[in-house]
Amino acid sequence: IQLGEYDEVVHYVDSLSEHRAQLDLAVSRRIRDTAVTALVMAKSAQAIERRVELRVGDETSLGRIGPRDSADVAAVVGNLVDNAIDAAASSEGDDKWVELTIRQDASSLEVSVVDSGPGIAPELVTEVFTHGFTTKAARAGERGIGLALTRLICQRRGGEVEVESAPTGAKFVARLTV
Repeated sequence: IQLGEYDEVVHYVDSLSEHRAQLDLAVSRRIRDTAVTALVMAKSAQAIERRVELRVGDETSLGRIGPRDSADVAAVVGNLVDNAIDAAASSEGDDKWVELTIRQDASSLEVSVVDSGPGIAPELVTEVFTHGFTTKAARAGERGIGLALTRLICQRRGGEVEVESAPTGAKFVARLTV
């Protein structure tokens, strides 16, 4: 390794460590449910591997919730963040990011995930929630169940999930009662 390359690696590792420490602090202050906190930290590690920055929105606030609520919220967050990381990682340029915001009030919860990916074609906005629909290349195993499952969870919990597409990415907003 040449000295310049070594310096670049050291700088990269330092910046990752700093980002991770900031995210740890943001997550632990804003998300009190341990299962959702653990999930967000795991998704952050996956994002880093794909050179995507996972951010937690300043408005994020989630208290401790019951095990059933926690499992449903984790499933929704996990599916939306996974898709957003895939989208951001596939985009052009160096500024690849995903921002997660979770807002909770007395009876409902909203999960918002925005990414820097290529967005969703307007004609596909309603199709993305269909079981089996995928924009990803076929791989071993079933594809296209994450958003269908997310919609099912939200509807079962008296809510809905919606998507807005923009030239610079997509925004998914899931609402459910807790």
